[in-house]
Amino acid sequence: MSTILCCCTNNKKGEDTTDVKYINVLYTPLVVTTSVPVSCEEFELVFEDIVQDTIIEDIEFINNFNSLLSHLKPISKEFEIDTRIRCYIYNNENIDTLCLGSVYGSIVLNGQLLSHNDEIFTIIYELLYDEELEYYNINLH
Repeated sequence: MSTILCCCTNNKKGEDTTDVKYINVLYTPLVVTTSVPVSCEEFELVFEDIVQDTIIEDIEFINNFNSLLSHLKPISKEFEIDTRIRCYIYNNENIDTLCLGSVYGSIVLNGQLLSHNDEIFTIIYELLYDEELEYYNINLH
């Protein structure tokens, strides 16, 4: 498994502390159901007609996201992710793939299931689904 993080050179607000250049996020609308789980690999094929995308280049967001991600540990639990968000993380060396499932808490990085972190889901969901969360009166905090 490759890593998306590098050593921090400084921690001043708004300054780049990672080698990540940007994150391309592909996602479904908030309320989408399927009869079977959708794997990370199948995500774009299954949702090709409804997938939306956004590019994240905000340094503060990326640094916060990477900080949260760096604290997650691989777990060996058998789990079939039901992917609703797929992130391509572009850095100096390679492209990492992060998938978030419809079940709040399922996180897979480059095929490895990681421990749960509410904050990662919260910052991604608030960025992607701000209007839908408000419409459905969903509070993530």
